[in-house]
Amino acid sequence: YILNNNHRESLQSVITDSNKAYLLNFSSYLYKLRKGILDPNKIKYNSSDNTDLKIHLEKESFNHPILGKCLVIKRTENGAIVKTKIGNINVKG
Repeated sequence: YILNNNHRESLQSVITDSNKAYLLNFSSYLYKLRKGILDPNKIKYNSSDNTDLKIHLEKESFNHPILGKCLVIKRTENGAIVKTKIGNINVKG
């Protein structure tokens, strides 16, 4: 995306010191999310919904507290390939 000088000046007026730290933290979060290097201790979810994923793999589709709605695409000898909103995941069981 290429900005001309008029857009660049208006963009700089939007990025102030007060929201610069927020934008840097958010961009760091998105980078870590894409690379899969988020700290599991910092992810908050209801632990009472934490069930074994192997139980869900027997169904065609299921809802997971972290992954959301999941669809089992293919079952293999030692696991399954699951389609989630972030992409396909190979689950070994």
